Amino acid sequence: MSNSERMDVALLFRHPGAFFSIEEVFHTVAAYLPESISVRQLIAPRGGAGASALLANCSWAGGNRSSINHITGDIHYVVLALPRSRTILSVHDLRILDGPPSLRKSLLKLLWFTLPVKQAGHITVVSEATKVELLRRVRVDSAKVRVIPNPISPQFTRSIRPFNGTRPAILQVGTTDNKNILRLAQALRGIPCTLSILGKPTDEQMTCLRENEVEFRWVAGVSSEEVANLYRECDLVTFISTCEGFGLPIIEGNAVGRAVITSRISSMPEVAGDAALLVDPFDVVSIREALRAVITDGELRKGLIEKGFNNVHRFLPTAIAMQYADLYEEVYRTI
Repeated sequence: MSNSERMDVALLFRHPGAFFSIEEVFHTVAAYLPESISVRQLIAPRGGAGASALLANCSWAGGNRSSINHITGDIHYVVLALPRSRTILSVHDLRILDGPPSLRKSLLKLLWFTLPVKQAGHITVVSEATKVELLRRVRVDSAKVRVIPNPISPQFTRSIRPFNGTRPAILQVGTTDNKNILRLAQALRGIPCTLSILGKPTDEQMTCLRENEVEFRWVAGVSSEEVANLYRECDLVTFISTCEGFGLPIIEGNAVGRAVITSRISSMPEVAGDAALLVDPFDVVSIREALRAVITDGELRKGLIEKGFNNVHRFLPTAIAMQYADLYEEVYRTI
């Protein structure tokens, strides 16, 4: 593409709902794309999974098609209203397909994965683990699927503070079932700390925290800057999920300079590298031992923090945006 040419890209976002990282990820990507790429960030008019919402959003997508159409996630089905060769679909995880089979699950798989994956000309996933899971569940040519990790937001910057070894402040990001708060609560029993939870816990989670005598608070509906402040105010980050498509809190903790404890399964070892302490998320003892190690071993914390700063380089927004720019260029050349 010559310097005088401008490539038009439409980033298609789901209807606003609860706090989710997809929007922040692609706002960051858009901000770091080359000037030769003209970006429109468009928001779907309807939320939910009802027939009327799906039809309305497909109509909206078809009416806003651009030279390149990039579905950023969640509303995968709108690809059915867009031209195959000009459309990119980003898949973040396949967790909605977990659980026992049902008619609803079959419909979700058909409309969110099987048909969209077939229709999209290009597919991106955020980790090798997500690629493996997609290929396992949906018939698709692996050459069509490209791994492009999520970028770290520039709001997460180095912020060193003395570690409170007497009563550390622990940050837990997320409250969905896969975030594993019940086992975290059990692991924290008898460990003096204050737990800050990003997201509103369920009644079951709050009961479990109280029964295990964990001092906690939760926050929800906060801005991205307030989220960054939560990282700055904590002493360590826990992200011991049972499954993740990526795991942004790992690199967010790395970037701020906090020791991170995460799981040794799914995408999390891939994202963390050697910059986090890995545990078995299904074993309370494993989680507790890791917590005690990070709290009591200053050399371990120091090593994790230094490795974290190095790990973040893999996810700098300039590098990730260029991977998307290269993909857009490839698609543009086929038009």
